[in-house]
Amino acid sequence: MGQNNALSYCRSMLKRVTARQVVALFAVGLLLYWVIVLLSHGTLFGTFFSVYNGHYFGKDFYIPFAVVERGDPWIDGKLNYPAGAVLLMKLMHHIVTPEALMAAASTKRSSAASFYQTQYAATTLFVVTQLLCTIAIIYYVCNASRLRKNSRWALAVSLAFSGPALTLWRSGNISAICYASIYAFLLLRDSRNPSSRMLSYVFLGTASSIKLYPIAFSLLLLRNQDKRRFIYCVLVCMALVFLPFLCFDGYKSIVDFLHIFFQESSSKYNYGVGLLYGFENLIKMTGALVGQYPTALPSWLKYIPVVAYLVLFMLSDEEWINLFAIGMICIRFPSYPFGHTLLLLLPAFVMLLNTLHEGYRLDVAMPALIGALAFLPYALPMVEYVNEMISEFGSKLVYPLSYGHIIVNYALTALFVCCVCHSVRASRSKLARIISNNQNDVGLR
Repeated sequence: MGQNNALSYCRSMLKRVTARQVVALFAVGLLLYWVIVLLSHGTLFGTFFSVYNGHYFGKDFYIPFAVVERGDPWIDGKLNYPAGAVLLMKLMHHIVTPEALMAAASTKRSSAASFYQTQYAATTLFVVTQLLCTIAIIYYVCNASRLRKNSRWALAVSLAFSGPALTLWRSGNISAICYASIYAFLLLRDSRNPSSRMLSYVFLGTASSIKLYPIAFSLLLLRNQDKRRFIYCVLVCMALVFLPFLCFDGYKSIVDFLHIFFQESSSKYNYGVGLLYGFENLIKMTGALVGQYPTALPSWLKYIPVVAYLVLFMLSDEEWINLFAIGMICIRFPSYPFGHTLLLLLPAFVMLLNTLHEGYRLDVAMPALIGALAFLPYALPMVEYVNEMISEFGSKLVYPLSYGHIIVNYALTALFVCCVCHSVRASRSKLARIISNNQNDVGLR
């Protein structure tokens, strides 16, 4: 009896949840993070970003500078970026003076990366690249969200300084350009202007040439029952991904890159389970929490979430679920999806709040609240017993686990469960309506 009353109370509370309230709670949570950071004198600032000695600010931006300077980046798995990203890095590399290049060439890779950070021109480029993504987030949210103006701007600014966005600034990853290109694709893909639609394919191709995974977003075009547009988009993406390899060793470079892309597994390395949100890492983190840390996992495990989220994509025709499914494929499949990859879920979160704003509160209020949890940063301590356990395996603890990482990882899992339940209920209702309409047609005859 008591359980029924509690469930009824929860259902009644969820019915009252609005998109504006979710945005307000998200903004308050973000403010609370900074208050705790200040009260802790900054000691809890780095826990969510897995900051350790030697991992300096923007390291992911400067290390590729050192790699592209030294020949074929796919030899010995130095870099797992497609050729388009490498060409972009080489272009950026020209902003560094020849004297600096000669000095960096005489040092080790890690030392060279540290050296590039001291170059004002390279650091300026780093800031500009990250600002591009920040502006893209705000522009996308302001144009895609259907909330009222004040709530829309509050959501845009909050997401621009969310956990994934702050992680991107901390790492300096070139993926910033990738995310900005995906947002541009999503805004232009349904334009009535053919030129704008073609430009959207170029944007998605640009994103795919940097990280490859974003080509999965082309599946959204199939929802419009327009196979021709889907084929055009895929062809543009494939051209922008593979043609740049001609600037290197052509077919050999493609084979080397694809080998790294599909064979790389996090089970080869034991650097910790913090700040990573891949499926393999989820299993390793769960095992570590219960005292059974698996040092080796079969390589086929990473394909399980791909199948699961493709089924979810086919099961539902709601845009926020489709965006969530594609974004999670790009997050769960890779071996090292860092915290900033959650920016791939930003469009799904915005569309989810649009759905909540339109009045479908009971079914989507819970996913909206869980989504807010996934985007928040957390000023929480490290999980010391897990980090000590991993260190005992003789591993270099690069990504220590904090309680914030646990919350985000399981929030993403809970979101998947919510999406499946919501899609199954919607499919059953749709099937019931079809059967009812057929019965009515038979009765009329």
